[in-house]
Amino acid sequence: MNKPTPETKTYYNYNECRDYIQTKYGYDVDNFAGRKFTGKPDDPPLLSFWDFLVGVFEINNGTFIYLDRDTIKNAPKEWQKKILNDFLTEFSSGENQELCLLVSW
Repeated sequence: MNKPTPETKTYYNYNECRDYIQTKYGYDVDNFAGRKFTGKPDDPPLLSFWDFLVGVFEINNGTFIYLDRDTIKNAPKEWQKKILNDFLTEFSSGENQELCLLVSW
């Protein structure tokens, strides 16, 4: 039996990609609707992409998450689909358009 060799994984840093998307497309990924918090009961909901990701993936420091067209298809809200599409458009390649992101803090 041959000794195993190290393998290389290609991925993007989530925070860097998020910052790029926010700058290029001009919206806040974690406050998509530009909510202004007043503390009143009728404040609009915070549209946070991070909260969406945490609901879809089990995320810990150093977690790899994979986004693809199925992630978009299964997203319940249009604003989530738009952000996912922007991530895939900017950073995925290949036929199946899968994007691997490292989440760390």
